Amino acid sequence: YLVGVHPSPLFWPLSREVYTSPVGVLPSAGALDLKNFYLYRNLIIEIGIFVPIYLSISLLIWRFPRRLVTRAFTLVFLLGVAVTFVTIAVGLSR
Repeated sequence: YLVGVHPSPLFWPLSREVYTSPVGVLPSAGALDLKNFYLYRNLIIEIGIFVPIYLSISLLIWRFPRRLVTRAFTLVFLLGVAVTFVTIAVGLSR
């Protein structure tokens, strides 16, 4: 659903309706070929979105670092990186 290209059955098996997002937050995979430039570009974009979000959630759960100010700056930095990559992904041609 977050790719915005292919319809997805979000409520399956309750409903057979398919939905598409008007905005693609993640880039589409393209051809799975090791020589494909877009495969690596899209992989870097997806890592730039998911890893900072994962680390932010982990920091909130583990409460590390202990100092609240340091934790807040780290969270703002990580979410800023994720937002930057989401902005790049939304700007890609579909």
